[in-house]
Amino acid sequence: MSALSLSQVSAGYGRIQILHDVDLTVGDGEIVTIVGANGAGKTTLLKAVSGLIPLWGGTVTFKGSPLARSSVEARAGLGLVQIPEGRQLFGPMNVEENLELGAYSRRRGGRPFREKRDEVFAMFPRLGERRRQQAGTLSGGEQQMLAIGRALMAEPEMLLLDEPSMGLAPLLVKEIFTTLRELNSRGLGMLLVEQDAMIALKLAHRGMVMERGRVVLEDSASALLDNPELQAIYFGQRGGGGGARTETE
Repeated sequence: MSALSLSQVSAGYGRIQILHDVDLTVGDGEIVTIVGANGAGKTTLLKAVSGLIPLWGGTVTFKGSPLARSSVEARAGLGLVQIPEGRQLFGPMNVEENLELGAYSRRRGGRPFREKRDEVFAMFPRLGERRRQQAGTLSGGEQQMLAIGRALMAEPEMLLLDEPSMGLAPLLVKEIFTTLRELNSRGLGMLLVEQDAMIALKLAHRGMVMERGRVVLEDSASALLDNPELQAIYFGQRGGGGGARTETE
């Protein structure tokens, strides 16, 4: 059974419809990545799953439970946790305080804060070294580490990741994706939105291509990597994935 399931999901902003009848599943411990040009609706899809925007139509279920009436906090309590685009940390608060806020939504019977915090510091030693430093003064890579660490404090069963490589140097991107692969090896599922289609598909088990709010292609990640048309559009051989991010994505 799929851990996360979307059926005929539609959503948008104001009177503008962005998502059109999207079907999607993510199995337990699976990584599914969504690729597409700016404005394709990828970020809107994550917002619909996490409850940041309401559905116009369709259903979202997680572990068999319908989420239509569930708040963002309730979804996090079920184990569905989003790492938003741009990290959205609490800049004036220090590293440890941001981790504490992540633990606030921890489910009943969860592990103690200190145990989870120490696990995050073991995963990201630089955060341990900077535990008293304000989050807003960290480097971009350290902020992304903290965003991941904060999400892990909620003891997720599935992460929703929106552009984790954004603004990071290639070496830091490699480090972040190595961490995501390690987390997945422990059974953590992921729904990943990522502008860098190649690195995303190399991490994922399956991939989906979105255009204008619709899923137009779905296959194994390896098959999509070998698809000549996708290579031309998304892997830099001709323009198609670039451009400025739009407000409605």
